[in-house]
Amino acid sequence: MKTHSPLTSCRGLPGLSRYCTKIASLLLLGLLPLPALQCIARDLPAQDSTWVFTGDLVHRRTNHGASLLFDGGVLVSGGAVNNGIQEIGTAELYDPATGTWREVAHLNQARQKHTSTLLNDRRVLVVGGFNFDAGGELRSAEIYDPATGLWSYTPDLRDDRYEHTTTLLNDGRVLVAGGIRPGILNALRSAEIYDPRTGRWTGTGRMIEPRGSAAAVLLNDGRVLVSGGFASPLTSEIFDSATGTWTASAIMQRRHHAHTATLLNDGSVLVAGGFRERHDRAPASHTAEVYDPAQNTWTLTGQLNFSRYDHTVTLLPSGQVAAIGGNTNSDLFYAPVETYDPATGVWTLSGNLNQNRARHSATLLSDGTILAAGGGHFEIVDTSEIGTFGPP
Repeated sequence: MKTHSPLTSCRGLPGLSRYCTKIASLLLLGLLPLPALQCIARDLPAQDSTWVFTGDLVHRRTNHGASLLFDGGVLVSGGAVNNGIQEIGTAELYDPATGTWREVAHLNQARQKHTSTLLNDRRVLVVGGFNFDAGGELRSAEIYDPATGLWSYTPDLRDDRYEHTTTLLNDGRVLVAGGIRPGILNALRSAEIYDPRTGRWTGTGRMIEPRGSAAAVLLNDGRVLVSGGFASPLTSEIFDSATGTWTASAIMQRRHHAHTATLLNDGSVLVAGGFRERHDRAPASHTAEVYDPAQNTWTLTGQLNFSRYDHTVTLLPSGQVAAIGGNTNSDLFYAPVETYDPATGVWTLSGNLNQNRARHSATLLSDGTILAAGGGHFEIVDTSEIGTFGPP
């Protein structure tokens, strides 16, 4: 295992030293979004999360898939290298007991920007994605079987897609919705359901709005909330698996795409960050809002301390939420971590990654810690680290 040194402080700001020169130049050119000034203008509070490097990935990767397995290990698959334009088909397993990664059988199709879903039968379903050499958007899907350590193709999707959403339903089937397909940012309305028992895809009702880079959450009543997306950043809708139909839900307070959506312990949904407009050159957002399924309402809540997209948000065992890493429009990756308290509606800076990350994976492990792995764009990394969160 290589030895890594945590990022040292920059004028009292841990995690930003390697970016001081870049930050200064971006400020002079007026290219750094105003919310990012907070990383220079104020000291970080005492940390309530600590991050320690663990074993390096066998292969550096970004835009990969990750799933927590039933045995507590973590499977990562695919992704990209070479500034994000060269897909890889490698896969590897993380063992929390030893803190090491080992390579397993390769995917049949190299892919990035796909989804990875743990099925109820312990297998992992990988869906769609993108591959430049294969012509772009992918229609293929494949399954990893931990019992054999092998990948096998399952029938193709009805539509090729990437940056779609995938949701495991209460009955064990998988809903795939939206995404991007051939054309210049051509978002999809189509949705389909995979049944692991039959290995077949079935078309279901089309979404009301086309959506790419949207976010989906399984609600406590078994319905699925899909929000935002670059083609429909203000709208949200709900899928009812019993009827196979979509119903418009309330309009969001702010535009979001490439954002996150997290089911909170009280059954509400927290949406955070992303882009403010429908295109990828729009300013990153620091807004957050909460959806109440019972009232069908969106309500603004406390703002993130850092505008961010390509970040991850994880529900902690305490019921609080951790936002990790992310990017700005200036390609400045974040090390600061912040936690959201649903009881107060406030985001609090709560420590720093050792490695600035975006387009990484963050997996809640069985012991309540978080594994952050890979990520990057111009500098794609092979590091991974474990975050431990103190009591709220």
